[in-house]
Amino acid sequence: GSLHVADIPAIPVALGINTLTYSDSSGWGWNVTTVQLPAGGTLVYSPSWLGPKTLERVGADGDPTILCAPNMYHHITLERFRKRWPQAVTVASKGAIPRLEKKGHRGLRPVEEVLPQLPSGARWHEPEGTKSGEVWLSVPHEQGTVLIVGDAFFHVTRPTRGLIGFMLRLLKVVPGLRISTTYRLLAVSDVTRCRASSLALVRNI
Repeated sequence: GSLHVADIPAIPVALGINTLTYSDSSGWGWNVTTVQLPAGGTLVYSPSWLGPKTLERVGADGDPTILCAPNMYHHITLERFRKRWPQAVTVASKGAIPRLEKKGHRGLRPVEEVLPQLPSGARWHEPEGTKSGEVWLSVPHEQGTVLIVGDAFFHVTRPTRGLIGFMLRLLKVVPGLRISTTYRLLAVSDVTRCRASSLALVRNI
């Protein structure tokens, strides 16, 4: 999802950033974020399935020319996006690429290679101390910066219900802005190093 460092809703709109959401009956869900590119087309961050109209919703923002897998876990529907938009370059962090290749994905490129195609001032950020190869994208604006993250932060504000809601609260995934237990267990290899690196990245954005 996207974390707005400056909590001004108009900033993502001004930057051409759109967050497409999906949620089930429990209130749990996830996002796909599209970023308009200066030369046309979009970058799709975390290509995920949002239901039967997923590709239609994503394509409504423009044809993707860059697909970004934000870590080793968000890959299950990546091939559907690649088949729909074969001209798009698929990128991931250098830490995630070997793991994604083991899952059958080929032709992946490091995120640094597409940096010249991104909006002015946009930057990739790879927190240290992760085993998932998490990569973030920041896009600046004169009034603040939008930080687009994978699993490092959750910011679920809608109510969550039932057994799934109970499990999400138990694992500290919800409510509100937080770093979940699942991220610490599944994505982090060195907690101290990851915390220091992540805080430094956020402070310097």
